Amino acid sequence: MGPMADDFPSFAAADFPDGIALSALTRAPFSLVITDSWQDDNPIVYVNRAFTDVTGYGDNSALGRNCRFLQGDLTSREAVQRLRDAIAGGDNVTVELVNYRADGSPFRNRLMIAPLVSEGAEQEDEGEPRYFLGVQMARRMEEETAEGRADTLDRALSEVQHRVKNHLAMIVGMIRLQARQDGADGKPAGGYDALSRRIEALQLLYAEITEASAADGPVPLGAYLSRMGAAIAKIDGRPGVRFDIETLHVEAPFQTATHLGLLISEVLTNAFQHAFEGRSQGRVALRMEQREGRLCIVVSDDGNGLGEDVEWPQQGSLGSRIVHGLQADLGAELTVDTGDGGTTVTLLLPEDAP
Repeated sequence: MGPMADDFPSFAAADFPDGIALSALTRAPFSLVITDSWQDDNPIVYVNRAFTDVTGYGDNSALGRNCRFLQGDLTSREAVQRLRDAIAGGDNVTVELVNYRADGSPFRNRLMIAPLVSEGAEQEDEGEPRYFLGVQMARRMEEETAEGRADTLDRALSEVQHRVKNHLAMIVGMIRLQARQDGADGKPAGGYDALSRRIEALQLLYAEITEASAADGPVPLGAYLSRMGAAIAKIDGRPGVRFDIETLHVEAPFQTATHLGLLISEVLTNAFQHAFEGRSQGRVALRMEQREGRLCIVVSDDGNGLGEDVEWPQQGSLGSRIVHGLQADLGAELTVDTGDGGTTVTLLLPEDAP
């Protein structure tokens, strides 16, 4: 028998700080599996809640077993061999095959396998990866009966799979940054709440794409930022602080929307949490506008200001570094005006941006 639940903390300690990553991955809106290739038969050492929802197998049923228990009569032997070859070579691979739920019902599964390698992680000779991440995108078998529709879904799922992989990397990167903020006792200071907000921003983005049926197209940026802002106001707002939103009907490429969503969520969270200390009333506003053909996003508050000695976002917390990095990735201009009357953060996108 392979490792059971008690063996999993060794994996968590090897790659992630104090289990924060487990919380993040558990909340992820897609099915995840992690296996340990250094142990006999490459057993599963972690499954998240979405995996249980899709397959019907929980921790007690899945941990310590090779993923082949999901296979059955309709499972492609060729696809299984491709998976084995990729794991043996430490490579990425994406296959589509039939798997089976705990109740015996089949489902078509687009499965992406990738080695989970992090800086400083334990490696064997010549960097052979130990852990492998599996991301599952399940769909119903009956979808195969609609020829044209199946092709469209296949392309859409392929693109979503690619995006999921990229955003897992983004989440893990945020987790590692958060770890550097840990106190001397090794316990994260407020890390879980901050990470939850960042993951929620990504979840809202996926929801916006699903509702718009635009997996291969642009994202309705105004609607996305509006929903995200409302969610942050609900989490971090207070009764006496009003939140105003004014957006435009603008569409943006997926990657641009991702960066903007995370950046604006950091700015809004900072305003709600820190602008009104010692005050019972105030106002936070999110506004989109066009300035000489360039998209401009403004977040303002009438709070206490940042203080004379604060050079935000060039210095400060994890959130400020995320803002600074995302601004650079977008190629945008970011200005911060602050004083006794509050703070205004203005993000001006390049001319070729939507």
